[in-house]
Amino acid sequence: MNLQSKKARIPIAALGVTALCSSGLGIFASAAQAAVSITLSPGTTSVTTANYGDAAVTQGAASSFNIPAPLSNATYATRVTSTGLTSLKVVVESFTPSGGATPADAYVYYGTRVTGGTLGLGPVPASGADNGPWSRINALGATEADRTTASLPLTSGANADNIFFTAQQPGTYKMHFLDSGAQAGTDDDNTSPTITLTVKDATTQSAGNTDDVAPTVTTNKASVGVGDPITATADLSAWTLTDSRGTSDGAGVLGSQLNKLVGIGLAGAGLGAGANTPTVGTWKDGKSSRTTAVNGTNAAGTVTATATFDRDGDGTPDALPAGAVGTTATTTVASTGVTSIPKLEATAVTGAVVNGAGTVSVKAGTKAITYKATVANSGTATDIANKNVYFTVAGADAANVTTSGTTVDAANRIYSATTDASGVATITLTDNAATPSTYTVAASSNGQASGGAGNAVSLTTTYAAAAIDAVKITSSSADLTPTVGTASVTVKGKLVDQFGADYKPSGNDSLQVAVSGAATANTPVTDGTFSYTYTPTTPPTAGTPQTLTFTYGAKTVNAVINWASSAAAASITLTTPADKATGQTLQTSASPANNGLAIAGTVLDASNAGLAFKGVKLTGGEGVWFSKSATPDADSPLVESLDTVANGSGALTGAYVFFTKAGEHKVTATSGSATATSTVTVSAPVATAGWNVEMADASGDPGSTLIVSGKVTDVFGNAVQNATVTLSQEPTTIGSLAATNLTTNAAGVFSTTFVSGSNAKGDVDVTAEITNNAATLTPNAAWKTAGVTLKDGVDKVESTIAVARAELTLSSSGKLVSGPKGASAKLSGTFTPNSTVDIYAKASGELAYQWTDSVKTDDEGEWGAEVQINKSTRFIAKANGLSSPSTETQLWADVILTAKALGKGKVELFANGDPNVKGTLSFYRSIAGTDPLLKKITASDFGSGKTIVPLPKGGRSVYVVYKAPGVGAAQSKTLKITVK
Repeated sequence: MNLQSKKARIPIAALGVTALCSSGLGIFASAAQAAVSITLSPGTTSVTTANYGDAAVTQGAASSFNIPAPLSNATYATRVTSTGLTSLKVVVESFTPSGGATPADAYVYYGTRVTGGTLGLGPVPASGADNGPWSRINALGATEADRTTASLPLTSGANADNIFFTAQQPGTYKMHFLDSGAQAGTDDDNTSPTITLTVKDATTQSAGNTDDVAPTVTTNKASVGVGDPITATADLSAWTLTDSRGTSDGAGVLGSQLNKLVGIGLAGAGLGAGANTPTVGTWKDGKSSRTTAVNGTNAAGTVTATATFDRDGDGTPDALPAGAVGTTATTTVASTGVTSIPKLEATAVTGAVVNGAGTVSVKAGTKAITYKATVANSGTATDIANKNVYFTVAGADAANVTTSGTTVDAANRIYSATTDASGVATITLTDNAATPSTYTVAASSNGQASGGAGNAVSLTTTYAAAAIDAVKITSSSADLTPTVGTASVTVKGKLVDQFGADYKPSGNDSLQVAVSGAATANTPVTDGTFSYTYTPTTPPTAGTPQTLTFTYGAKTVNAVINWASSAAAASITLTTPADKATGQTLQTSASPANNGLAIAGTVLDASNAGLAFKGVKLTGGEGVWFSKSATPDADSPLVESLDTVANGSGALTGAYVFFTKAGEHKVTATSGSATATSTVTVSAPVATAGWNVEMADASGDPGSTLIVSGKVTDVFGNAVQNATVTLSQEPTTIGSLAATNLTTNAAGVFSTTFVSGSNAKGDVDVTAEITNNAATLTPNAAWKTAGVTLKDGVDKVESTIAVARAELTLSSSGKLVSGPKGASAKLSGTFTPNSTVDIYAKASGELAYQWTDSVKTDDEGEWGAEVQINKSTRFIAKANGLSSPSTETQLWADVILTAKALGKGKVELFANGDPNVKGTLSFYRSIAGTDPLLKKITASDFGSGKTIVPLPKGGRSVYVVYKAPGVGAAQSKTLKITVK
């Protein structure tokens, strides 16, 4: 076909602002002259890309070119899938420069590559031959022939070649595919839809910045804490991201290749000294993102994210054109206040999870483990909530561990959790390995990390099968303290594994426990427990101890049988704590400490001689605890009453008392009918023992002076005197606190006043914070181990001061239908809490309001009442000199009609109206048009009445209207009656 012919090569749809029509190039006179029948894949007709052609260099002769591979791979490709073509070419219809002035040349580069793969047209080695993969035409050619490519390969259909395009100059190119048909010079040309190629400027070819390659850069947060990661994103979603190469791993191949040209740089004081080299980000949904490592932000300051573009394809990031808009973003890095992570531990689970020094031992079969990291700050235990803690999992099983935390860095297995009010971040890790073995857990926050100075060490978690760890005696001290003359004593025990659970022998394990000492024998083990009955060969005397040793494998335990006197206790002494002793030490949130209060006393007979091994029960009131150990634990827990045994001389030993309540207490020792009591006084908590603070809300009128008060207690609820409490308020425009630094009195109470402005109103948030207490508000774990659960402290609370003109509100039932005695009107309203409200009522027809009832508002200021009415009634409420607006409850009558045909055209009508008061009854016949009044009578004092009226024979309809004083009239249902 003659390319110089005036036959149009441009589809009608392509005719636009800059269509070239010079040098003999015309347009179709009608649509029938050209068939838009060449199909493209994909069918995209609008493409956005960059001027990669500016990097093209000649290869051998001037007719072939190389473009660096990274740029070539990012060019747009399409395929012609139509079949039966004979001479496929591309025609450039027009070019519109984006920089204003028209350049001398505007080359479009093109080339083909067999389908499949993810690459573009690869450069060929320099050899001097004219074998570059790219060819070009000038979009500013004078004739259509100048703007038409040579014939392209005619592979078509599903396996058609990829045809790549790029350009040298930024601007808009319009082009289409053309097949001249089987015979030149005829009108059988086939064309494709016009493709619009919008080319961005990556090489500052054009003036201005509106057409620059300038991906918008954002960061995920305006501010972060030290150690928190920052994610910077470059948005390329406005570019064409999918071409004929399809997708790979769910993303367009073209977009993935484009992403390799984009770099994201992060630099600034928040990342420490030095710049951060731009690197290629992670590609997803048209955006390239890069995230700093956890703890990568290591100092206070600003971090700036910047995009780059490898415009020459040499693998080195290039700065974007100067003046490009929106291509940087900043994030401020600031300290979160966390100064250390003093505690990192797993939650102990009896029989399954045991904490050691930097270790966690886990019984095989236990997959999920909860870990807790506790943060602290400098000075006081404030500002420790809502802090990010990052847990890093490593080691042999790390790849099999799933977590309840938020994934921050999947590759390095870093997960985050947020601290609660006590500064504790919690995460659950589940080891899903077929046979769990070991992994490690580390924690970091605000640049503080496990193993650093003042921080807890990382944990190594190890799984192990249960193994014998100890033999324990389960018989009570009373079981092992028989009275002389007792024939035999049964000693019970069990085997325990390293996790504190019962150990049940299996496989080749021995099923016997060896007994030695006072007797020699073997006793069987059943499900991990054993029992041995000891019968002494010679009856022991009172005060004699006998020891039996129980051995299983390498583990042994002694059971001491103490033979007690058979004489009854005549008296008992209690010397420690001494009666009337003062200054007894109060426990704190630290681990329970005995402070020297080992129970001392003696069980005596009638002659004041000590009685051997007599049982003694120790009791006390609230806040008095006992243990068999000076350092209570799971084996020797804290209890409110303790059974112990005197020694061979009758002396009380091996029992300890602990006080958790200040003030006076009684400690009583009882043996049989003998008792001894010591009354002691326990010291008040020290000024720095503040654990909990509470503060009440307040409310009042503008210009009023209000009391603001609260209380400070220790971990056990004791009032703390001389605690320092700091108050702050927001906003400060409604009123002011008289004092902000307060000290508690002997009752633990602090108070000041708040004076509001005379015209001010609104809510004031007041914060109270204990400022002289310890930094840690989590009780020592030894308390829980010993059986006493204590709550974490709350040393910072908020309350509200509501300043508003006191308003007395009232609402009542709007409309009620009367019963025989009227109806009950429901009233409600609001006023200041705990105030008396008087209710006044004025029934219809009355001139003045009358007092009806008085009610009291509740703690929320709400009140309610019910008032019986038999007329429409208006209500008002009064309190403290204020009156509410009035409200009305309308009462409407109700009436029922019955009828009886008497014959001879007579009907007896009976009406019964509510309320039961004297009113009027008007009887009507219902007809088309105006209903005639049959009769009007006065109702009785009960609202009822009857009458006889004449009616034409046949089916008739009647009704009655009842009107009572002060009540809305009521009309009955229409009643049909057959008149005879």
